[in-house]
Amino acid sequence: MSAPLSFRGATADDAPALAANSLRCYPIPGFGLAARVQRYLEGPYPIETVFIAERDGQLAGQARTIDYRAWYGGVEVAAGGLAGVAVAPEARGGGVAAALVARHIAQCRERGAPWSLLYPFAASFYAAHGWGPSSRRLRWRLKPGALPRWRGTVRRAPPFAALRACYERHCVATSGSPADLPTRRAADTTGTRISCDLAVTADRTAWP
Repeated sequence: MSAPLSFRGATADDAPALAANSLRCYPIPGFGLAARVQRYLEGPYPIETVFIAERDGQLAGQARTIDYRAWYGGVEVAAGGLAGVAVAPEARGGGVAAALVARHIAQCRERGAPWSLLYPFAASFYAAHGWGPSSRRLRWRLKPGALPRWRGTVRRAPPFAALRACYERHCVATSGSPADLPTRRAADTTGTRISCDLAVTADRTAWP
């Protein structure tokens, strides 16, 4: 019989182990161990948002709960993002993944977040634990020449407040869009500072 799982929050000292387990679970070309360690330490979300499942003192799995706000049915509410779920290969089949998602749901409830969102590695697994589709992803295959000629305009972006107002009009009509629109300047995955200076619109009167 397997030993019981225990949970704890991650610290900076856990970054190498977290990165190594992430690499074993998701071996993405060009995203090696050193880059993953750096992302855990310097990424967009603090390493303290990661929680670790251990069995017999060994890392069995990890996941992250990201607190944010999102729009559902025209209302801005608290939500929890489930990310980075990774079960050590040698610990699979022992209920670790189920325990990780249960821990995430418990954290959402503790923080008053009625919604949990994720990008599933297997939709059937998450459906068995209460998740369901919140949006559709459509793909079209066509020849570039079949696209109509673009008749809109490209111009320098208006003040950030106008961009936010435009974004919120979209949010009210959809579900799942994050309410925390990034500031005008944001960091990309390499840490380089980027600036959003251009906007595309088909109607010059679209901006408030």
